[in-house]
Amino acid sequence: MFRFNKEESGYRNVNKKTTATHLARKTLRDRKFDPSRMLKLMDDLQSGRWHVPKWALAKCLEDGEVYRVNGKHSAKLLDRMIDEGIPLPEIACRILFEVYQCDTLQDVADLYATFDSRISARTPGDNLVHRSGMYPELNHISQGFMQKVTGGILIHETGCTSYTKASDHQRGGALDDNRNFILAMYPAFNDRLLTSPVVGAMYAIWLTSDRAAWHEFFSEVTDQQGAHGIARKLREYLLNPGNKTRGRLHDARKLYSYTISAWNSWRRGRQNISPYQPDEALPEPVR
Repeated sequence: MFRFNKEESGYRNVNKKTTATHLARKTLRDRKFDPSRMLKLMDDLQSGRWHVPKWALAKCLEDGEVYRVNGKHSAKLLDRMIDEGIPLPEIACRILFEVYQCDTLQDVADLYATFDSRISARTPGDNLVHRSGMYPELNHISQGFMQKVTGGILIHETGCTSYTKASDHQRGGALDDNRNFILAMYPAFNDRLLTSPVVGAMYAIWLTSDRAAWHEFFSEVTDQQGAHGIARKLREYLLNPGNKTRGRLHDARKLYSYTISAWNSWRRGRQNISPYQPDEALPEPVR
C-alpha cells in the first residue's frame, strides 16, 4: 500500500534546481514526452487557467529508490521557461510537492495510476506502460501492443462479456500475471491482423494447448505468403472488413469464437471451420 507523508510534503519555490531535480528523478518506466501536453499547459498559464502543479514522489521500501510519479510535463515547461529567461508568472512560482511511502514497486505503480485519472492528460495506456516498468523484460514492448494484449486477456477472462471498459486495475492485473504470454506474443505476433478478441482466443489456446503447435499455427496465420489450409481461411476471415469489431461486444465474441474454432479444426486435421453460432457456448480449445 502507499501512505501520504505529510511531514515531507508541502509547497516549494520553483527554480532551476527544483525543476531539474524533479525531471532527473527515476521512474518505473517513463511515458513519452508529449509536446502537445506542454503546449496545453502553456496555454493554461497564459490564459489564467493554470492551477498550482502537484508534483509527487514515491519512496519505495522494497528497493530503497525514490520515484517520480507526477509532474513531468509541468516541470519540463517551467524548466524550459527558466532556461529561456522567460519570467515566471507569480502563480507559477510555487508548486505543491507530495511525498508518499510505498511498500512495494506495485504500490508505486498503483500510486502513479491515481494521478490525472479524471482528465485526458494521462491515459490508461500511460498507466499500463508505467506499471510495466516493474518488469525490465517488458521495457522494449510498446504501449499499444501491451494495451491490445491485456485487452485480449481480459476478453478471455470475462468470457467475452466485457470488451472496451477494462479498468486500470484490471489491465494492471492482466499484465502482472501474464508476462510470459506477453513475451511469447512479442515481437513474433506484433501484427495488426491480431486484434484484442483474436489475442484473447490465442491466450485461451496458449493456456491449455501445445505451445509449439500454437506458435506454428499463428505464425502461419500471420504469414502473408505462406498461409494455407485452415490458417489461410482464418487469415482471410480476419482480413475481411465485414468482420471487424467496431467496438461491439457481439463482434468481439464472434472473432474470439471463430479463432478457436479454426485452431480446433487445424489440430483435428479438418478442412473446414465450424461457423459461428451466437446462441451457443463459446468453444473450448483442444490441446
